[in-house]
Amino acid sequence: MAAFSEPSSVSPARTVEELRRALELLDVELEYVDTLYWLNYWWVYGGQGGDLDAAEAMRAGLLRRPGLWELLEEWSAHDLDPLLRRWVEVWRREIGLARITAHPDVLRQKNEILRAIIRLRPVVRGREISPEAARTILATEPDHSLRREAWEGLARLGGTVAGTTQALMRTRNDLAREAGFRAYPDFALAPESLTVEEVRGVIAALERGTRDAYRAALARAAQASDIEDPQPWDGAFIVGAGETPFRALFTPERMLPLAYKTFRRLGLAEAAATIDVVTAEIPYHGICIAIRVPEDIRIYLAPRHGFPACSTVFHEFGHAFHWAGAAQKRHTFNYERGPITEMMAQTMALFARHEGWIVDVAGADARTAADWGRWLRLWYGYYLREYMMHVTFEYGVFDDPDRDLDALSADATARYVGVAALPSSGWAFTAFLANYPVYRQNYILADVVAAANHTRLGEITPRPWSDPEAVEAIRASYWAPGSTLSWREKARRFTGAELDPAELTRFLTRE
Repeated sequence: MAAFSEPSSVSPARTVEELRRALELLDVELEYVDTLYWLNYWWVYGGQGGDLDAAEAMRAGLLRRPGLWELLEEWSAHDLDPLLRRWVEVWRREIGLARITAHPDVLRQKNEILRAIIRLRPVVRGREISPEAARTILATEPDHSLRREAWEGLARLGGTVAGTTQALMRTRNDLAREAGFRAYPDFALAPESLTVEEVRGVIAALERGTRDAYRAALARAAQASDIEDPQPWDGAFIVGAGETPFRALFTPERMLPLAYKTFRRLGLAEAAATIDVVTAEIPYHGICIAIRVPEDIRIYLAPRHGFPACSTVFHEFGHAFHWAGAAQKRHTFNYERGPITEMMAQTMALFARHEGWIVDVAGADARTAADWGRWLRLWYGYYLREYMMHVTFEYGVFDDPDRDLDALSADATARYVGVAALPSSGWAFTAFLANYPVYRQNYILADVVAAANHTRLGEITPRPWSDPEAVEAIRASYWAPGSTLSWREKARRFTGAELDPAELTRFLTRE
């Protein structure tokens, strides 16, 4: 990695012009550092080496530069023109979060856990398999005992990192309290203009509005699978079994062609051609990594069967199109982070959740499309409830990091997903708690906004999954402005609301 000297302190800006020059220089430096950081991230996930410790130390050195926070705090109180004020706000978000995310103790603990998660393999039937292979067993294997063994294998891996993960969460909490916050979630949500209470309120409204429909659909699916008392290793199988009639539509060989066919219809063929896509065995269905926005965006996709994997393809391209569609001059305005990135990814994913899409693009008949739509709503509800469970668990940990976390996870799983409460350390075997803390609420908020976006797109065109006008509306309203507008302002302008779960609730409870 290129040498990078310790950043000097930031001098006060006495005039608006001095402030502009300071931010311009910082933008150039951050773009350089971000490019190196995300290149290393790409290499690490692809098994090509990479040095995340050095890359993160370099980024931390810039964001924690002495005098920078004070400069931004001082000018945030001034009467600035709207664009400059927003520029200061975006930088305050980056620097504010870095007070903890880039803290040396956090980086050390986090990277130790991340390396372990990438390295560890569960043992099932006496042999090591990939974590994704274990999750595939949970979703598709009719043998109850094999599913249980896969679940227990992942839980054992969680036990190997549970202690260090719990310690990292305590560290983050302590640092958040030093910064004047009640707990780490309050610190992490504040720069996104969110509160713990607001997120919990959205989850409660969505859970309450979909509870009866979800429980009835899950009970029917469990009965069809001859499972009377669903255990934690049964949930994904119960839901996945309903996809069997449609799995031939979503083989690994068909997924990218289906995506590119959709993108051609949406007028995105040229943009899609600029995005590097690599198939690799990674811990997720896929991951999009923006090396340099907007011109170098890359995607890793794991070879998987089924619609959930297909949905991930659209989701990751949603990230890519969002970043590639940014049309601002400044790196900090082009490289949006936080909830808006997932909102854009899910807005793209929802193009492939229209029943018209599976007929027009995937080639299903109308009867199959209707059956698929019913299954889709069960899967979608299950997927969202898993995130509700994760968020409730994570916020609960930060409320009291010393409580019994295995029991807390089991209780949240039973409450939201609808399977038996069985304590285990499986909660710890995820990169989210270490690498993306207080992030998973963004997926729930993203689906709320994406559903509202698609309701609006349906007013613009009757076939949003195959009409370039739909993408142009999203491009103009969301992609092109970059972070010159907040995610709240973008959603309010396009849909008339910010976080109203009504449209998502309607979709999930439709007969």
